[in-house]
Amino acid sequence: MTATLPFQVTAVSQVGFVVRDLDKAMAAYWRVGVGPWRVYTYGAPLVKDITYRGKPGNWRFLIALASLGAGFSLELIQPLSGESIYSEFLEHHGEGGISTWGSSWRTWTAWWRRRSAPGTR
Repeated sequence: MTATLPFQVTAVSQVGFVVRDLDKAMAAYWRVGVGPWRVYTYGAPLVKDITYRGKPGNWRFLIALASLGAGFSLELIQPLSGESIYSEFLEHHGEGGISTWGSSWRTWTAWWRRRSAPGTR
Protein backbone atom coordinates (compact mmCIF):
# COMPACT_ATOMS: atom_id res chain seq x y z
CA MET A 1 0.00 0.00 0.00
CA THR A 2 1.31 3.45 -0.91
CA ALA A 3 0.27 6.52 1.08
CA THR A 4 0.35 10.01 -0.36
CA LEU A 5 1.09 12.90 1.99
CA PRO A 6 -0.22 16.43 1.34
CA PHE A 7 3.34 17.73 1.85
CA GLN A 8 6.83 16.53 0.91
CA VAL A 9 8.97 14.99 3.67
CA THR A 10 12.55 16.00 2.91
CA ALA A 11 14.45 14.60 5.91
CA VAL A 12 13.99 12.63 9.12
CA SER A 13 15.69 14.48 11.95
CA GLN A 14 14.76 12.42 15.02
CA VAL A 15 13.58 8.93 15.94
CA GLY A 16 12.14 8.20 19.39
CA PHE A 17 11.78 4.96 21.33
CA VAL A 18 9.80 4.44 24.54
CA VAL A 19 11.74 2.41 27.12
CA ARG A 20 11.02 1.04 30.59
CA ASP A 21 14.51 1.77 31.96
CA LEU A 22 16.26 4.85 30.58
CA ASP A 23 19.63 4.15 32.24
CA LYS A 24 19.71 0.59 30.86
CA ALA A 25 18.76 1.79 27.36
CA MET A 26 21.36 4.59 27.34
CA ALA A 27 24.05 2.13 28.50
CA ALA A 28 23.14 -0.26 25.67
CA TYR A 29 23.45 2.51 23.09
CA TRP A 30 26.72 3.74 24.64
CA ARG A 31 28.18 0.25 24.06
CA VAL A 32 27.68 0.75 20.30
CA GLY A 33 29.00 4.33 20.33
CA VAL A 34 25.78 6.36 20.67
CA GLY A 35 26.13 9.26 23.11
CA PRO A 36 26.66 11.51 24.94
CA TRP A 37 23.11 11.84 26.22
CA ARG A 38 21.25 14.93 27.45
CA VAL A 39 18.51 13.94 29.91
CA TYR A 40 15.44 16.02 30.73
CA THR A 41 12.46 15.53 33.04
CA TYR A 42 9.10 16.65 31.67
CA GLY A 43 6.05 17.25 33.83
CA ALA A 44 4.91 19.80 36.39
CA PRO A 45 6.10 22.44 37.16
CA LEU A 46 8.08 22.72 33.88
CA VAL A 47 5.06 21.85 31.73
CA LYS A 48 2.23 24.24 32.61
CA ASP A 49 -0.72 22.73 30.74
CA ILE A 50 -0.51 18.95 31.16
CA THR A 51 -3.10 17.03 29.16
CA TYR A 52 -3.73 13.48 28.07
CA ARG A 53 -6.25 12.69 25.35
CA GLY A 54 -7.70 16.20 25.59
CA LYS A 55 -8.28 16.11 29.36
CA PRO A 56 -6.18 17.34 32.30
CA GLY A 57 -3.27 14.98 32.94
CA ASN A 58 -0.64 14.35 35.58
CA TRP A 59 2.17 12.62 33.68
CA ARG A 60 5.92 12.86 34.13
CA PHE A 61 8.59 11.29 31.94
CA LEU A 62 12.30 11.35 31.22
CA ILE A 63 13.66 12.12 27.76
CA ALA A 64 17.24 11.43 26.69
CA LEU A 65 18.64 12.86 23.44
CA ALA A 66 21.83 11.91 21.62
CA SER A 67 23.04 13.63 18.47
CA LEU A 68 24.18 11.26 15.75
CA GLY A 69 25.44 14.03 13.46
CA ALA A 70 24.09 15.58 10.27
CA GLY A 71 21.13 17.03 12.17
CA PHE A 72 19.83 13.64 13.33
CA SER A 73 19.13 12.67 16.94
CA LEU A 74 17.98 9.60 18.81
CA GLU A 75 15.39 10.06 21.57
CA LEU A 76 14.65 7.68 24.44
CA ILE A 77 11.53 8.25 26.55
CA GLN A 78 10.79 6.65 29.93
CA PRO A 79 7.35 7.24 31.49
CA LEU A 80 7.65 7.95 35.22
CA SER A 81 4.07 8.49 36.39
CA GLY A 82 0.55 9.20 35.18
CA GLU A 83 -1.12 8.24 31.94
CA SER A 84 0.54 9.58 28.79
CA ILE A 85 0.92 8.68 25.15
CA TYR A 86 4.23 7.07 26.16
CA SER A 87 2.83 4.83 28.92
CA GLU A 88 0.05 3.94 26.49
CA PHE A 89 2.61 3.04 23.80
CA LEU A 90 4.46 0.71 26.20
CA GLU A 91 1.22 -0.95 27.24
CA HIS A 92 0.11 -1.62 23.67
CA HIS A 93 3.43 -2.20 21.89
CA GLY A 94 6.14 -2.83 24.49
CA GLU A 95 9.71 -1.67 23.96
CA GLY A 96 11.54 -1.72 20.67
CA GLY A 97 9.21 0.04 18.25
CA ILE A 98 9.51 3.58 16.96
CA SER A 99 7.09 5.75 18.92
CA THR A 100 7.87 9.16 17.40
CA TRP A 101 9.81 10.69 14.56
CA GLY A 102 10.66 14.22 13.59
CA SER A 103 10.94 15.35 10.01
CA SER A 104 11.42 18.34 7.77
CA TRP A 105 8.80 19.24 5.19
CA ARG A 106 9.51 21.32 2.14
CA THR A 107 5.87 22.28 1.56
CA TRP A 108 4.60 22.27 5.19
CA THR A 109 3.95 26.02 5.45
CA ALA A 110 1.82 26.18 2.29
CA TRP A 111 -0.07 23.03 3.30
CA TRP A 112 -0.77 24.38 6.81
CA ARG A 113 -1.98 27.74 5.46
CA ARG A 114 -4.43 25.98 3.13
CA ARG A 115 -5.59 23.67 5.93
CA SER A 116 -5.99 26.56 8.41
CA ALA A 117 -7.87 28.89 6.05
CA PRO A 118 -11.32 30.00 7.19
CA GLY A 119 -14.00 27.49 6.22
CA THR A 120 -11.66 24.49 6.03
CA ARG A 121 -11.33 21.56 8.40
